[in-house]
Amino acid sequence: MRTAAAAAIAAAVAFLALIGPGAPPAQAEDASYFVDCAATANGTGTQDSPWNSLAAIQAPGGSFAAGDSIRLKTGTTCTGSFTASGSGTSAKRIVLGSYGTGAKPIINGGGAVEAPVALRDVSYWTVEDLEVTNIAAEEGKRSGVLVENTGNEVKSGITIKNLNVHDVTGRSDRDAVDRYVSAGIQVRLPAKASGLTGSFDGVTIEDNSIRDVKSMGIAVVGSPNGDDTINHNRNVVIRGNSVLRAAADSILIGVSIDPLVERNVSYDAGQGAVNRKAIAGIWAYTSANPVLQFNESARTQPGPDSMGWDCDWGITGSCTYQYNYSHENAGGFYLECLTCFGPAQTDTPKLVVRYNVSQGERIVNAGNGGNADVKLEMYNNTLYNPGGAFDIRLAANSLVANNIFVGSSLTRFDTDRGITVDRNVYHGFNGPTADINAINADPLFADPGKGGDGLGTVDGYKLTAGSPAIAAGRVIPGNGGRDYWGNAVPETTGPNIGAYNGAVVPKGE
Repeated sequence: MRTAAAAAIAAAVAFLALIGPGAPPAQAEDASYFVDCAATANGTGTQDSPWNSLAAIQAPGGSFAAGDSIRLKTGTTCTGSFTASGSGTSAKRIVLGSYGTGAKPIINGGGAVEAPVALRDVSYWTVEDLEVTNIAAEEGKRSGVLVENTGNEVKSGITIKNLNVHDVTGRSDRDAVDRYVSAGIQVRLPAKASGLTGSFDGVTIEDNSIRDVKSMGIAVVGSPNGDDTINHNRNVVIRGNSVLRAAADSILIGVSIDPLVERNVSYDAGQGAVNRKAIAGIWAYTSANPVLQFNESARTQPGPDSMGWDCDWGITGSCTYQYNYSHENAGGFYLECLTCFGPAQTDTPKLVVRYNVSQGERIVNAGNGGNADVKLEMYNNTLYNPGGAFDIRLAANSLVANNIFVGSSLTRFDTDRGITVDRNVYHGFNGPTADINAINADPLFADPGKGGDGLGTVDGYKLTAGSPAIAAGRVIPGNGGRDYWGNAVPETTGPNIGAYNGAVVPKGE
């Protein structure tokens, strides 16, 4: 029997009371270890005799085992870093969390460590219910939580949830060599040309709060290896996180197959950055078939890009942005930059931008510099920018249909190179002549321009009786089946134009 195991089992009833109802009963082979960094004397790791520092933690036999948990006392602060050892299983995860009631325990790296919490080359770990900070006087290669694979194996089952990560002095200087290896929460694969092939199968990052980090907020990153091949993660989900004032990108999803990024918030990305070259609110690169939905991106600060959304270099298969809300991003609504950096495209990816609401943004830059025949389908979006001129740059053979554009004028709208522009509504200016089915009229929104922070603040973009957008859209096969609000969208008859396909609502609702 390992050290502290017997005492932990004997204290099972008290422990369950501390961590809340519904916790599973302790099992004989599991062990719980306790850390109270406010304790004056170091103990043995039991609840009655807790360790009093991170450095005092001693995993039995050198590593923790499946079913173990390491619990930090609420209301306390530990300095330094915790590095995971040992792996759990799908049935018995290893947990780093808290015990007691009150404020989340703090792990403060003090800027002296790369990450206060590091999960390196392990599987089936959960990190939850902690506060993490890592502040320093100068920027450097730092994160709050680092999940890293440094070898050739596939590691599995990593969950990072319900953390408060803040004040991490990483790297916001996009001219720096190490500009993409700092984040509030970072998942990192082996470096370029290492020859290593390690990846993750199963990473969930959910319900975390990240704020005031001099770095990216959440980032899943890796590098091309050898002849432009890329390691890829699988089963990556980034869900329900809020990222406030990340000095670089709020959320970057890379090197993953079929990743899902949903119900996240990005506010004020780029604030406090050394420079803001090539940042965006929530974006994807070097991934296959990323889906980004039900997210909000607002007030990304001015820079060369600074869009709310971006499908960037190395995307294969498809890249889908749907049911998102963006507003007041300095660089505009959407960016596509598939061949800007990194390896050349090996296929012709399909880009889908549908049922999104955009307020106070004028630019759609999906032109890709004319370097690739991407298949952009941009349909059933609502873009409201009455005080500004729209600038719509498109790649060859794009489809732009069923969108509502409300603005003051039009400075550019690409229609050459096989681009199809069809059945859009334009108000405040006339649409391009190539849109032979254009509707140049007021869409009769319920109460436009009133969107604030929050996905649920945009009901003003629903349609009222008499709207020319009702049932006037182009039929688009495989249209996703629902609009921004969850209303059904028909595939065989003309849908509404714009992001709303529900019943009409009264004016001013």
